[in-house]
Amino acid sequence: MPYKDIEKRREHQRIYAKQHKDKITKYQKRYRIKHRQAFNEYMKRWRNKHKELYTSYLLKNKEAKRRKRLAIRLEIISLLGEKCVKCGYEKNIRALQIDHVNNDGYIERRKLKNSDRLYKHILKQVKNGSKNYQVLCANCNIIKKYKCLDTIIEFPLFNIKKEWYYFILS
Repeated sequence: MPYKDIEKRREHQRIYAKQHKDKITKYQKRYRIKHRQAFNEYMKRWRNKHKELYTSYLLKNKEAKRRKRLAIRLEIISLLGEKCVKCGYEKNIRALQIDHVNNDGYIERRKLKNSDRLYKHILKQVKNGSKNYQVLCANCNIIKKYKCLDTIIEFPLFNIKKEWYYFILS
């Protein structure tokens, strides 16, 4: 429905965009996937051209993202019990960490690629009743990590003799 008057055309486009928001979003997503390289080049040019606007946008949203990530993390910890499963530590919530029971956290981190997606995924899993996560304090988590590493990995990367490694841990 072509409008000769620019204002009427814009108003029609605004109304259409509000009514068909999901349809437009799906189309844009498909387009970006299909034309990924061209889209990435376009975004690179846009960021270079609007450097000040882009950096101010990043700085403004950085704090909001951090707060949102912290809220999701706190919700996960509260759903999992708000204290260390092994020692019962609960004094400072900053010392509590979300642990993968099966020691497969590296797989999820690689698959999801950033902490925002990871926390959202974990929250969804915990709400669905998954028992793959637990809360550990920092001490218990690092002890668990090195006990698992002891059984899985030799340490040629660190140039440490195995006897010294056992001495360091004890």
